[in-house]
This record gives sequence, C-alpha cells and structure tokens, in this order.
Amino acid sequence: METTLINYDLEGNIIDSKLIAYDEIAEGLSSCISIIDSDTITQKYKYFASEFNIPVTDITVFNIDSNGKFNKLSRNSDTILDFIAKELKIETSKRIQKLETFKKLPNDNEVIVLIPEIVEEGEEFFVLNTHIVIYNIEFGKITHRYFESSKTNDWLSDAIRLDKIEIDTAPYLVNEQTRAFGVRVHYFGSSRVNPYYNQTLSLFVKGNDELKNILHNFSVEENTGEWNGACEGEFHDDKKKLIPSDDKTNGYFDFIVKNTITETTNFETEIGDCDYNEKITRETTILKFDGNQYK
Repeated sequence: METTLINYDLEGNIIDSKLIAYDEIAEGLSSCISIIDSDTITQKYKYFASEFNIPVTDITVFNIDSNGKFNKLSRNSDTILDFIAKELKIETSKRIQKLETFKKLPNDNEVIVLIPEIVEEGEEFFVLNTHIVIYNIEFGKITHRYFESSKTNDWLSDAIRLDKIEIDTAPYLVNEQTRAFGVRVHYFGSSRVNPYYNQTLSLFVKGNDELKNILHNFSVEENTGEWNGACEGEFHDDKKKLIPSDDKTNGYFDFIVKNTITETTNFETEIGDCDYNEKITRETTILKFDGNQYK
C-alpha cells in the first residue's frame, strides 16, 4: 500500500510528487513513513539488509519550495546550510560560505550547523555574529539554538585574519551523562616577518532547547615569532591538550590542560647555512567549571 503526495498548480497540472508512505502488509519487510511540515518532508524508509538480516533506516529530508517542487536536502552539500540560513532568517548577503560548516553528531539523526552572520564588513575586514543549531533530520526541525553577538564572540577578521571555523565532535565528556562538542576558530597574521597563528576552542552542551557555551574562546594553539625574512629569528609555540580529570567541580569534570611550549632560535652558521636551537618545556594547569563556564 502506497501513499503519494502530489502538488498541482491552479490549472490542475502536476508540479511534483513524492512517495510519503509505503507498507508491505503481507511481508512486513519494508516500510516508509513521513513527517510533513509546511515546507519540509522528512521521509524514513525502513528495510532489512539481507546480508546481515538487520533493520536499516534511511532518512531523507525534502524542502518544498515556493513553486511546489520537492528538493532533497543532502547531508553532504550546501543545501542544508541554505535551509538553516533561511530558517534563521540570515540574508544571503550576510553569509560567508567558506566559513559555514556542519557535522553529524554520533547520533545519526542530528547534525550541528554553524553559520556566521556578517554584522560589518570592509576591504579585508569583517565582524561576525555566531549562529549554531542542532538540526534533527528525523523530525525535520531545529531542536537547539545558540546565538552570540559580535560584541562578545571576538569573531573579527582584520590584520589578524579569521581563516577557518571547524566543528569538533571529539568525546568531550563533562560528566557521566553529558558530552560536549567543540568549535575551533583559526586565525592567521598577515605579517611575513612577524608570523602569527592562533586557534581557539569553545565547548557547548545541550540545554532544553538551547546550546550552552561552557568554555569560551580558549586558546589551544598559538605561534608567534620575529625574524629577518631569511634565516635569523626567534619563534614561540604553545600547544595545549585537554584531558578530563576524575575530579569534579559543580557537577562537571575538571580538565587537565597539558601545554607543550617550544622556543626556537634560528641562526646563520659560519659557513652560511641556516640552523636552529630548540627548547621544549611543559606546563600543566586545570580548568574548573564555576557553574556557568570553565575557568
């Protein structure tokens, strides 16, 4: 038994159609059910994989555009970013697509979507608001939201260029029941003789229908230096790794921060070659949750 949704124009011509339900009553080997919203269809197709004899579910989301056409939202294309931007009412002119990203959570039904929004821009300059959501593919809707103004998020690109934003789904376990995800922002300096790189990490956990920021712009890697553009110079490198501790503060595990510090001096030898000396030290600090954020 099949059910098909058909869209017609006012003259009775078929615009588009989509299978929305299917059931093998006798065999029961496969079925399709759909959740229909005002402008989306979430189609769930269940079947048995014969080689494993286990049930498999494929989930596909279709956007219904203003002309009545059904457009598949791909998990691996910009389509889902366009869909979320529309939901958040972010104008196309306010988007920088190379900085937008999304990533599937370990739960197959959810994706994290990050879309920066331009607040101010000029030549080689822009300031951004932060939009992060969790989109449930099974139900075809946004379940959690996070917004931060450019006044507090430090998402500014100028002489220090904001070059890349990544979603980090490494297992940041903050307690036995709660797993956080990260957002990493990469900055590069424009000076050749004073090279600069910085990477910050922010952590988020789910609230009711919101995302809560529990670690804000924590620098996990920083490279600075000064040299003559040929050989001689001095460079400083910090690389930090967060490791959950067994100790808790206000219900969340403390994070042990292991920092590897590398000091490098480049110099020219007597025969004109470029050589270097390197000194590596290590430091350990602790991040503790104060009830609102890790400090």
